[in-house]
Amino acid sequence: MAFAEDQAPIDACKWDIPPDTRAIKPYNIILDVGPLNVVGKLQFTDTEHFDKCLDDKKVTGSGSIQACVRYAANIGGSCAAGSYGQTLENGSCSTPFCACEDNPGECREPSCSQHKENKQFGAGGGWNVSGGDLFKKMFPVWGEYWPGALQINGNLIIQAGGGWGTDERQGSSPCYGCCANGNPYDDDIVHVNAEAKVTLFITARFWNVCFTATLNGGFCYQHDFINRLSCDGSKSFKNDDLFYLFGALGNGYVGLCTGSKDQKQNLRGGVCSYDTTSGEIRCGFGWLRRGWKVPLDFKRGNGTNDICLF
Repeated sequence: MAFAEDQAPIDACKWDIPPDTRAIKPYNIILDVGPLNVVGKLQFTDTEHFDKCLDDKKVTGSGSIQACVRYAANIGGSCAAGSYGQTLENGSCSTPFCACEDNPGECREPSCSQHKENKQFGAGGGWNVSGGDLFKKMFPVWGEYWPGALQINGNLIIQAGGGWGTDERQGSSPCYGCCANGNPYDDDIVHVNAEAKVTLFITARFWNVCFTATLNGGFCYQHDFINRLSCDGSKSFKNDDLFYLFGALGNGYVGLCTGSKDQKQNLRGGVCSYDTTSGEIRCGFGWLRRGWKVPLDFKRGNGTNDICLF
């Protein structure tokens, strides 16, 4: 083991570079034309974990669209929605992750590689509610003081869907859960999904400019039908249930808002997005994009947000 001048031990297996990277590329819009409200989202995320003896890359892509119709005379309206998602993960590792004996930092056998892939689709519908109009109806006296520049709308969207995926392991190291005897391990998965999601849109309007922030919360469920090739070479079939309960900040939008009620013509583009994995809100575009730690999210369950449809 090497020592620095102050005799503190140095970990020869540690790189002097960050071990984790995460890049998020969101493309989000809100479009209002008369009574029609459309929310479109397209997001790609690249995540990499690495060390001298480990490299794991995961790429996710998702897209969704919500289209709601609500006339100004009505408190509520109806919505239709659709979504897709895909993930691709490839990694390799050695055990021990970094063997420091003899040649510091040398990767040793055995090794393990993994390949995961999944695609899923969903469709459904729901309701849109004007929070301001609902408040004024329920509390007419206080409703007189509701600021005209503030709008709060909510969407409840329920979707059902499904997809398919695979989880393959090759090697004999336990670092990615490979079989100790070196046999291949393989899960072929078909799954069905369901999700209920509430989104609040909080909009402040100044003249013809609008700023919108969103809050999300929901419940995601996935049932897996798994055909498994086990380490002993046997094949089996099993079922598995996953769920994920969440609440978090959503996205931030800015744009032009003209007209009002059933004559409105608004277009807002996403300038901020919240990443529940890193607990950061990230704003800007390209190399001007910056992130800040804002741990304002809640999540529970034996699944991850990968099982959510949108």
